[in-house]
Formats: sequence, structure tokens, C-alpha cells
Amino acid sequence: MTAPTPATATRPTDSTSLVATARALAAAFADRAADHDAAGRFPAADVEDLRAARMLGLMVPARLGGAEAGFAGYTAV
Repeated sequence: MTAPTPATATRPTDSTSLVATARALAAAFADRAADHDAAGRFPAADVEDLRAARMLGLMVPARLGGAEAGFAGYTAV
């Protein structure tokens, strides 16, 4: 997956778009997992993709740049 750049990333805010974003990211992570495991290295590209997709702030208030997901949205992801 090519993650959006911070300038072009949109903040997913509803459960449906949060889950869709998570599924797209999961597919990319699965493609890279064996390489990370074999090399014994930290999956920095995965964390960068999470950051670029703005998924690291799921429960952070929108006024602070987060998705302001509730517990249901958080657990759905």
C-alpha cells in the first residue's frame, strides 16, 4: 500500500472509514510481515503507514487532530 502523505491524508472519522483504512493497512502489513520476521527487524514502514493514514490518534479528540473515535469505533478497528 502506498500510504498518503501527511499533506494529503484525510482524517477518517466514522467507523466505516476507520475500518476500511485499517483493512487496507492490514493487507500491506501482511505482505511485509514475513520479511520483517525473517530479518528480525522492527516494522518501521508499518508504523509510518499508520502515522500517514492518521490511525495513531483513533481516540484523540478532533480538536487535537485525532479521529475522535469512541470505544465502538476503536474496537471495530
